[in-house]
Amino acid sequence: MSKNKQYAGQTSNSLAIFIQDTSSTTGGGLSGVTNASSGLVLEYRRYGQSSWTSVTPVSKTLGTYVSGGIVADGSLAGAYEVDFPDAAFTAGARLVWLRVRGVTNMLPVLIEIELDAVNYQDGAGFGLSRINDTITSRMATYTQPTGFLAASFPASVANETTVASKASQTSVDTLASYVDTKVAAIKAKTDNLPAQPAAVSTIPTASANASAVWSSLSTATRPVDSFGQIS
Repeated sequence: MSKNKQYAGQTSNSLAIFIQDTSSTTGGGLSGVTNASSGLVLEYRRYGQSSWTSVTPVSKTLGTYVSGGIVADGSLAGAYEVDFPDAAFTAGARLVWLRVRGVTNMLPVLIEIELDAVNYQDGAGFGLSRINDTITSRMATYTQPTGFLAASFPASVANETTVASKASQTSVDTLASYVDTKVAAIKAKTDNLPAQPAAVSTIPTASANASAVWSSLSTATRPVDSFGQIS
């Protein structure tokens, strides 16, 4: 069985076929088949159908589509062009099977055609007519962010070298952690200082401290020779 594929709904389909002569010992083709050949049957069945649809054979000119037409395709024995009706190829079925049979010494020709939803001959849209409709419908529900068009953007973007020269976020985080550790250690020390003199705003000078010591010693009861009088 020959297997082909085409766009579902494509019209005016002319198919090139080869009819083998069953009486030939070399696999040669059967010559002389025309629309008037006795017993000739053209028929098709679409996927899901339970019966075959017969097509009345008619004459045709090679290269010109005529529904039901069959004609020899040049001088090669067994080569023909056959035209099945457009109804065989309409959308709605995955496959269609075609048969040419019935003439004496004719090996039946069986053809399976996959009917695809895409058009392989459409270089622009691949036959997908609803792509634009889908995009349009989605854009209809799109809401533009407030102030989007008013947003300003830098005229230039920092190059890779400039960015690489700056501190990375990781290095910044490391530095911050280090500083926090040191500050916590200093605070732990200062928390242990006594309230005085740490809490006193005016701390005595060295001279004031010395005078206070001498004053205390000179007024206390001491042996005669312990201290002299400072004038």
